[in-house]
Amino acid sequence: MKNIQELLTFNVHKVVIELIKNKKKNKVLDAPYGGKTILIRLKKLEFEPFATNIDNDASISKNKVKFYQFDLNEIFLFKDKTFEDIICIERIEYLENHFEL
Repeated sequence: MKNIQELLTFNVHKVVIELIKNKKKNKVLDAPYGGKTILIRLKKLEFEPFATNIDNDASISKNKVKFYQFDLNEIFLFKDKTFEDIICIERIEYLENHFEL
């Protein structure tokens, strides 16, 4: 049986997938990166997932997901309209000014 954290994470991912699964299959950014599980699911649905985080995670590139290391509290690395969707499932509490995203 899965523990409560696994169940909660799976259900949050399920809700996010439901919200975007019927949209145009395009670029989706997970910022800050909350784990590779949802990125793998997005890839299976033919989205082009990207991830960013302040810490480097070399393991993410094994799943053919583009990863960018930078601090979201700094100037945003990407130009406007680079992504169709930006998701933030975990770690929003680490942003200094998350009300101005």
